[in-house]
Amino acid sequence: GKVVRRFVGHQACINDLAFSRDSRWLLSCSADGTTRIWDLVIGKQVDAIYHPTGSIPTSISLSPNLDILAVAFADDVAIHT
Repeated sequence: GKVVRRFVGHQACINDLAFSRDSRWLLSCSADGTTRIWDLVIGKQVDAIYHPTGSIPTSISLSPNLDILAVAFADDVAIHT
């Protein structure tokens, strides 16, 4: 129950989290319209995806080979890669 890492970056609630298969990365998507990739070893953000205004990512998944990121959005029936 204690905090071991704090990741600062999102400006709104986090909608989903996903770990990479090797547990090196944590991916997060937020109501602020971003998806962020965090390196768990160094404890820092390594990348951010800024989705178009009004596009709220609600779910994310990373392929086992770490080469495809799938994102689902509120009010959209498609899954984007």
